[in-house]
Amino acid sequence: MKAAERAYALTRTPEAATVLAGAYLGNNRAEEALALVRPLVALGGPAVEYIYAQALQALGRLEELAAFWTAKLAAGVLDEKEADNLLFAMLGNKSYAAVLPYLKDRAETRGGEWLFGYAEAARALGGEALEGLLAFLDREVERADIDDGAREQRLFMMMEASRPAAVATLARLADRAPSRWWPLAADNLRQLNRSDELARFLEGLIGRQDMGRAEREAMAYALIDAGGAARALPVIARLADDIGGAWDAVYRENLVKLGRIDDLRAYMSLRAARPDLPAEDRRAL
Repeated sequence: MKAAERAYALTRTPEAATVLAGAYLGNNRAEEALALVRPLVALGGPAVEYIYAQALQALGRLEELAAFWTAKLAAGVLDEKEADNLLFAMLGNKSYAAVLPYLKDRAETRGGEWLFGYAEAARALGGEALEGLLAFLDREVERADIDDGAREQRLFMMMEASRPAAVATLARLADRAPSRWWPLAADNLRQLNRSDELARFLEGLIGRQDMGRAEREAMAYALIDAGGAARALPVIARLADDIGGAWDAVYRENLVKLGRIDDLRAYMSLRAARPDLPAEDRRAL
């Protein structure tokens, strides 16, 4: 470093300043390195720019660093890999406002890991940035060229950003393909403690013809948890009538708990009169 200092003292050239700045940086003297290279940044050059960026990083002057890197990105002088590396570095520095437009563009055009970067920045910034992310994810789940795994990934990203915002999106998907999406939609409402809304959601789906037996049973248990036995009783009654077995026992048990003894007697009489009643259910009467 002494040689670099002597050379700079004698010549005062940009080249000598760059060499000395590099020596300062290598010896943890970032402030002195920055003072030497800052006037040279306008002249450009990879060595100057590297030392300048490293000195700013070491000193924690991240706003100035973000401004410098953003100018590089806007100038269009970087290839794709160089630009990507800058964006990852800016994301690592939490320079969210500066990096957001670039992350959004890459998330829209390239997807993959850029989805997560965009989501991180938008969540951190909130406000319009978060609204933009939620609108983007709502469009993403409608894409015909992604599979349900990728769709679910985007739904989880939406819920992480805003569970309330995901309610309408999940309800729309569950209405279109209930078997695939009702559990996720129900869990989101459960996490939000929206028990009445959850019960209404389940009541609207459980009677549909495109719901299989196992799904109806699972939804009935979810409805009991969300709305209580009294609210779920009509659903339990249908299952007891259609399936019998355990649901017959559940229905009778809940009639007793609710003090509806007359209804219980009437139900048992009607059930006993059924000629197609399985022997196991008849023995349980």
